[in-house]
Amino acid sequence: MEDIPVVREWVDNEIAKYREQLGINKTVYVFYNLEDMPKDAQKDKTVRSYQKYAAVTCVADSNNKKPHLMIIDLEWHKSFKGLEDTIAHELLHVRFPRLSHGEIFWKKLGMVLMGKKYKRRKR
Repeated sequence: MEDIPVVREWVDNEIAKYREQLGINKTVYVFYNLEDMPKDAQKDKTVRSYQKYAAVTCVADSNNKKPHLMIIDLEWHKSFKGLEDTIAHELLHVRFPRLSHGEIFWKKLGMVLMGKKYKRRKR
């Protein structure tokens, strides 16, 4: 998918939609290349490996003031549906940071993509 303003605007809207649906309070900052990320985030080994994946998210601890950071490789995606699946996937990691890729994760992702909503967590 080409990195153009209309695609970035679509991504912003999808992130807002899934943040609301998943009950995520904290802001998620989205980047499309490593150079645009904060310097301290660029050093994170997970972030540095993003080119192997469709996207990577750094989930901030609930007790610190750092935001969640997501880096999305738009060129990896061939369709808006694939990009939407990636956004939902990454935000599911934000909502359930201790949940690894396994049967429960994939079931939750399927439910989210079908419209399941979660209540906002109390701060």
